[in-house]
Amino acid sequence: MARTSGGVSLALAQVATTGDGGYALVDGTGTILSWTVPNDGNLHTALVAGTLIVTSAGTGGAIGTETTDTVLGNQTYPAAMYSSAASSGINQHAFCVGPGATVTVYQSSALTAGAAKVFVTIFGY
Repeated sequence: MARTSGGVSLALAQVATTGDGGYALVDGTGTILSWTVPNDGNLHTALVAGTLIVTSAGTGGAIGTETTDTVLGNQTYPAAMYSSAASSGINQHAFCVGPGATVTVYQSSALTAGAAKVFVTIFGY
């Protein structure tokens, strides 16, 4: 996916990732990864994609995506992306974000039983 802005071709690129080590869900909440959008006066696109691997059936462990955006307004995509029964793809989100915004993937509820690891990448331009 590419776009042109001011005569410059821009391509969707990986801007943040958990890497091949992933992020082990915890009995708590917090940031998994984030991306700060360039503060260049342009609108940008962010795409969040990932996979959840369940190694032991559990309870809790929801994952959400949010932006802090003074241009387009804050956006939140809370979703129970954790399934206590099986591994799964994560609900993907693609959205426009304003210059200087922050896109964050976070664990929104504690994993109180079981074990799972999430692998997430944010692509953007």
